[in-house]
Amino acid sequence: MNNFIDVVLSMRTNNFNDNEDQLQMWFAMIKKVKNQPESGTLDISIDLRDKIETHFRWFWDYDRTAVLVKRFEFFDSIPARIQHHIMCKFLF
Repeated sequence: MNNFIDVVLSMRTNNFNDNEDQLQMWFAMIKKVKNQPESGTLDISIDLRDKIETHFRWFWDYDRTAVLVKRFEFFDSIPARIQHHIMCKFLF
């Protein structure tokens, strides 16, 4: 039971900065691709960028499965029917 409580409590700590850094790197890649073959100033619209950032911030704040990625070996070690129950009845 202690392990399960630890898993639930670890959901409180998210890696927002890592996710945000990856999103910003993705935006930089999009800008680079849009400016091929010569460098330029083409980019996605600010409105679209804001919508994408808002979407992912909401997703990261409310992601129910984030803890499973961090503790996959724990989740993978429990029986399949319990995994199914956690995913289908408890988380969703």
